Amino acid sequence: MKTIAALALIAGLQGQTLMINSGGQATGGFLTDQGFSGGAAYGPASQADPGWKAQTGIYSTLRYGTAFSYDFAMPNGSCSVKLDLIENRPAVSTLGVTAASVGARVFTVTVNGVSTGPIDILVVAGAQTPYSPAPIIAPVTNGRLHLDFLATAGNASVSGIEATCTPAPDGLSCSSLTPAAGVVLVVTLKDGSCLPVSMLTAPGFMPTNIQAIWTRPDDSGNLNVQSVFTTLTASPQ
Repeated sequence: MKTIAALALIAGLQGQTLMINSGGQATGGFLTDQGFSGGAAYGPASQADPGWKAQTGIYSTLRYGTAFSYDFAMPNGSCSVKLDLIENRPAVSTLGVTAASVGARVFTVTVNGVSTGPIDILVVAGAQTPYSPAPIIAPVTNGRLHLDFLATAGNASVSGIEATCTPAPDGLSCSSLTPAAGVVLVVTLKDGSCLPVSMLTAPGFMPTNIQAIWTRPDDSGNLNVQSVFTTLTASPQ
């Protein structure tokens, strides 16, 4: 039996976006670096290599270190966190700047307990090339959005953080019936009404272990389902 984590996003609610220019000042909608603990800011003026000096916007600065974190106040709900990364070292040593090498910078990022797994920017994007891994979808349950950067080789680094967060509304509790293979969940609301929700799954998988379903009335009185944290388990063949 194979199990994979999954999140289905259905009918969005109004949320908020937080954009941080790590290691730098406000630019292009990004806020000045803030909310951090540890690490150090680094900018193009700190490096002789013209390849990184040519970077603009958020990719012209970064925060780096073997271990550092960011922490922000955020309403309980769920957040999609995009990391803006760049390997600032050149592909070839130049002007006294040592070239980047595979395995020299490897790190993980954990957002409220949800981890990216190891990241080696040079392997996935090359030197001095902006890169963003798949967004991290993480629950917010204690009013804080917390990111931990931890290096296993060299230094972790980040140029920008983009968090799009949706609050979990108060006043409605939800539960689910055991879903049929693959597609439908049934949400039971406080008033006893039931709301069927379609959910896309990979072929041969069925959703189990439903952890949270958030709903709220919209302005028209209809119910929108925001998100379903679940596990997809391979169906017996």
